Formats: sequence, C-alpha cells, structure tokens
Amino acid sequence: MKLFTLCLFLFSSTGVIQALQNKIIGGQQVGIETYPFQVSLGDMRYVSRDPQQRRRQSVTNKINSHICGGVLLTKTWVVTAAHCVMDPSQSRPTVVPAGWLGVGVGSNDLVEMYDKGRIGISRIIVQPNFDQSRWMNDIALIKLDTPVDASAFRNGHYAMGCLADTSRLPSGLWSIGWGNTVPITENQATQEWTPHQPSQYLKQLTMKDVSNSNSAAFCQGRNDLVCVTSIQRNTGPCRGDSGGALVSSNKRTVVGVYSFMKSVPVNGNNQAMCLGDGQYTRVSSHLNWIRSHVNERFCTSHPQ
Repeated sequence: MKLFTLCLFLFSSTGVIQALQNKIIGGQQVGIETYPFQVSLGDMRYVSRDPQQRRRQSVTNKINSHICGGVLLTKTWVVTAAHCVMDPSQSRPTVVPAGWLGVGVGSNDLVEMYDKGRIGISRIIVQPNFDQSRWMNDIALIKLDTPVDASAFRNGHYAMGCLADTSRLPSGLWSIGWGNTVPITENQATQEWTPHQPSQYLKQLTMKDVSNSNSAAFCQGRNDLVCVTSIQRNTGPCRGDSGGALVSSNKRTVVGVYSFMKSVPVNGNNQAMCLGDGQYTRVSSHLNWIRSHVNERFCTSHPQ
C-alpha cells in the first residue's frame, strides 16, 4: 500500500503546471451558494490578463488550470493543503512563487471561474513543521493581493468558512471538490495513468468519520488527522481535491482540508486509488498557528 497526494503536478513541454483533475467520484453537483467559501487554486503563469483571450481558451485548458481546493477564511486569507503550494520540480521542499498561483471564488463552474479571472496571491505561508514524507502538518495559508467582495459571487451568495474549534465531529460529513467519475489506476511498469474525466462543476459527497476505527491505520496515534470513508458504494474523493474542505453536516463548519489517499495493488503491476478513503488535516489542531498569521477575525464554531 502506498500514499498519494490528491494533487499531482505534471510539467508539459511548455513548462505549464498541469494537475490531473481526478477528484470526487460519484457525488452530486452542487451550487456555490451551498459552499460559498470553497475556492479553486489555479495555475496562473500562462493565463492571460485579457478576459477576451481567456474566453477563447478551450474548455479543457480552463478546467485543467485548477490545481487544488481551498477554504476562504476572510476577505484576504485562504487555507489549503501545504503540498498544494510546493514546487514538485525541486529536490528539496520549496514553496512556489506566489505569482504562479491564483484563487478563484464565487462559482461552482471552473470554466466560469477561469473566464472571470482568479485573484492574485501576495503571500504563501506553509506550516513550519510540514513533513510530506509522513504527511504531517499538511496545511498552508494564502494571502490574496485583492480583498474579496460580494460582487465576485454569483447571485450575491457570499460567506466565509467557519473552522471547527474542537476535535469532536458529528456523524454526518461532506467532502466537496470538482469531481471525477471513475477511480484512477497507475501501471507501475510504464508509470502511465488511466485517462481522467474531470467535472467542471463542484460536487459534494457524504462521508463517515472512521478516525477511531481500527480500519483507519493512518489515524492511529494521529490526532492531527481526520480519516473518512464513503457512505455510498463506489464513490469517494480522489486526487486533485487537495486542500478542499471536509464539512460538518450543517455545511458551514470546516473540520479538515484534504491531504492524502492510499492506493492498493490490483492486477499485477497496477495500483488503484480513489477507493473511498480520504485523510484530512484536522483544522482544529492548527487554530493557534492560523491565528498567529491571520491578523483578521475569522469564524470558528463547534461542528454540528
């Protein structure tokens, strides 16, 4: 069994960062008014500032500009996974330049988000004890260079995410992201992946907390993680949902941001992923660190 991040960067011949858009399998499409705090972190290095030129891009390019999810915490701060902002081309842990990335808000549609334009980033702060080899402290903060306002949101729906202030979780949880429809398989001999089928629209999926179960091997002795499994058969979060929210049943309290998944051997040389499990960084474990950097008030609450 191996561990995989949920956000995989590939460098094309032109040097553009591309993310395999394999995310939530199954689930239901949902409007941004349900989760107005969910944002899309995208590659901005080769995106035109001219709205007309952006509209002329193919739908595939627009969707593939999405890298990770994130949670809008205040008008100027976003919380996401640390590995979402690391440069995979470097042998040592290196944060990407802030100008490479942008944050899309106010829409459940990645194409609309691309056409409208993502907000630039002025600063990236990674949890100083982030350890990707053990998937510890996989959390980061992003500061926007322009504050978000209500005009950026479709139909005026506008709200920040509320971070859980306790480790106690309700029975009902929701995983959200821009989802895929089939699991992913890697042929280890050729290092080739099965084709991906991203959704351009935000999806939600019901999950169950299994952190205290003997079956949740990654959560044993790890109070900083939330381990979940899908309630519906043949569904689950998947790669590309990194940094996105795990939300309590009230659909307002964020209890975790997506960190990693496991894979299991299948059919000889193949590794299958996205089989219904998911490991999230527990946000309540990092509230003091977040408060030390975010110099604005943000919402916290008990998950319900």
